[in-house]
Amino acid sequence: MTFNHLSETEFENFCFDLLCEMGLQKVNWRKGTGLGSSPADSGRDIECEYCRYDALLQEMVVEKWFVECKHYHRGVPFEKINNALSWASAQRPDRLIIIASNFLSNSCKGAINEYILQNKPQYKVQIWEKVFIEQKLEAYPHLLKQYNIQHTEKIIHLINPNHIEYIKHPPFNTLQQLFDSWEKMPCGDMKKICEILSITYCDSSVVFQDMCTHESYVNFIKSKLNELKNSVCEQFAVRSFTMLTFYMLQSQIWKSPSEMSLKSQRFIEHSITHKQEITKLASKLIDDTLEIDFSDKEVYEMFHRPIEDYENQIREMNDLYNHFCDVVIRYLIEESKI
Repeated sequence: MTFNHLSETEFENFCFDLLCEMGLQKVNWRKGTGLGSSPADSGRDIECEYCRYDALLQEMVVEKWFVECKHYHRGVPFEKINNALSWASAQRPDRLIIIASNFLSNSCKGAINEYILQNKPQYKVQIWEKVFIEQKLEAYPHLLKQYNIQHTEKIIHLINPNHIEYIKHPPFNTLQQLFDSWEKMPCGDMKKICEILSITYCDSSVVFQDMCTHESYVNFIKSKLNELKNSVCEQFAVRSFTMLTFYMLQSQIWKSPSEMSLKSQRFIEHSITHKQEITKLASKLIDDTLEIDFSDKEVYEMFHRPIEDYENQIREMNDLYNHFCDVVIRYLIEESKI
């Protein structure tokens, strides 16, 4: 990933958009004009507020951030950071964020540490270098497109090797070989996969509630695959199952649990910040005469449990995908070589 094609102003604009996407509040770009030569306002490029819920204190905590954007093709020298440190010491924000399009030089990092040791500022200093920005951008791919940021697609590292081999050298298998491979999977895992896929094989004559009364989801999928074999061809039936399984499982695991959790956390904090408006609307929708009042703790607990459940579901789906590839797909590949 590279930001080298961006101008200084464009990089600051990118940082502004990234902060907004991450849920920062009252984001204010301090640049006087849109020109590259326009200086930032007194040692910080962006001002914003970070609102978070403190579960221990059971209250919202608001931090004031100063953000300094440094767009250099090489390491950022300390003299380009010194002004931001001095201004932060005078204005006392809660945190000074230094965003570098590449990295800070070793001498710069050493000078910052020395400055902190000698001056003991009341604010915290946090450095966001390119590697850190890349991690954050996984949750906001539209920013990559918006700023034409070239990057190496990391999703390939999430694909099981057996999946890759299956796609590169598609094997020819019979339905019986496919059904035999299912026997090597734990019954519960195979039932779960067939349950996930069942909706894709339903037609207008099948009612979803009635489908649950079939002897099993596995038998339901088997019957549908046999219908495809008779109406189209056997290879199409086998491939339809494997490719749909890849798609249905991967559509879940390719979402980053940590970033999805971060987005959900920002939603919780936003809900707590605007608690009065939300409870007022809830009262109006339910009963105008009923006064509804949620504490910050109640709002937090209301949404926090689904976040934890969602992270667990992603991990379970990832395990199921890899087990399917290691057992079913590996078996199909080996059988085609006989």
